[in-house]
This record gives sequence, C-alpha cells and structure tokens, in this order.
Amino acid sequence: MSKQLKTMLSLLAVLALALCTSCTYGPGSARGEVQRHLALAGEKRDAGDIEGALFELNRALDLDPTSEHALVRRASLRVELDERDAAKADFDRVIEMNPRSALAYLGRGILLRREKDLEGSLRDLDRAVVLAPRLPEAYLTRGVSRAATGDMRGAIDDFTQASALAPDLYRAYLWRAYAHVALEHTDRALADLNRVREYAQDPVLVERADDLLREITLRPKTEE
Repeated sequence: MSKQLKTMLSLLAVLALALCTSCTYGPGSARGEVQRHLALAGEKRDAGDIEGALFELNRALDLDPTSEHALVRRASLRVELDERDAAKADFDRVIEMNPRSALAYLGRGILLRREKDLEGSLRDLDRAVVLAPRLPEAYLTRGVSRAATGDMRGAIDDFTQASALAPDLYRAYLWRAYAHVALEHTDRALADLNRVREYAQDPVLVERADDLLREITLRPKTEE
C-alpha cells in the first residue's frame, strides 16, 4: 500500500473519530460501552496495533451494528489490511443506512481508486463534495483521483479549493505542485514546494517536496 493511501485512510479514521467524540453517552449505558470501544480502537490505532483496533471496532459493532462511525473506521482499517471486499461492504452498508454520509463516500472513493475504478471513484468523491462542501479533504481526495485520470487542471482546481478551506493542509500544496509539474508550470510548482518546505511540520512531506524540487530544477524552464 502506498504511503499516500495510508495517509488518506488515517485521515478518514481521524475525521470519523472527530465526529464520534462529539457524541455524549451516559456512563455505563450501552452507547457508553460503544464509545469506550471506539476510544480504545483509536488508542490502539495510534499505537500501530491495527488488529487490536479492529477487535475493538468489532466489539463496538456487536453492541451497535448500526454505528456509522464504527463502520467507517473499520472499513478504513480493512483497506489497510487489504481486506478490500469487506471494506467495501462496510462502506456500502453505511451508505445504505445513511445516503448522506460524506465520509462513507469519501472512503469508498479512495478504495475504488485503489481498485483502478477511477470512474466509480470520481462518482463517489463528487458525492462527498456535494454532501460536505466545506470539507477540504473531500477536494484533496477528488483531486488525486482527477490527477490519476490525467485531468491535471481539474486536479489543480480541487487542490486549490482544499488549500483555500485549510491553508495548513500542506499535502494539497504538494499534490498541486505535482500537477503543475505535469503541465510544465515550473514557477507555480516551485511556489507550492517552497511553501511546503518552509511551513510543513511533517518531515515526510518536506522530504517529498525536496525530492521534487531537485528533480524540476534540473529541467529547462518552460514559459507559462
């Protein structure tokens, strides 16, 4: 699995967790137990214990089979474990229960891109953007799928929207730089890469920006 895919799946799990933690359940109640298992799943996932996190999510779903948050998070973990059919079944189930679940469409769009179904991926990601027009990750993810189809201008539009909604989402600038390189917009790519190198706190992003910068500085400059 690529590092980019792992990053997006982790982000999806974080978004689902953020929504879940906004819920309040009484201590000792059935819903409180669901919340406890969801919290434990988050702790184990953060510690790198994917199987342990999956166990806790299964426990939560034993108590509440309709928990959208647990299903989305379990689907994300199943993709990481290469259990693609099971992951898709979880996303499908959420969408069947709640056709307005932006996170389920977002997750399934990521999965379909991995399955090389770019048309299906874009269809789901278009739906995610409609349902959550203020969610920068929806634009970022759709931009990656657009880039995979060769639609670099459409991808740049999405990366630009993602960065406008979240100026500190430095992955959007990095992806936009790749798209600009594909279109031979060298100066624009350099501006995005320098922003990532100057402000991003993630060393992986900075390293990728450095690598791309070294590559494009060896190319002859193209008029834009």
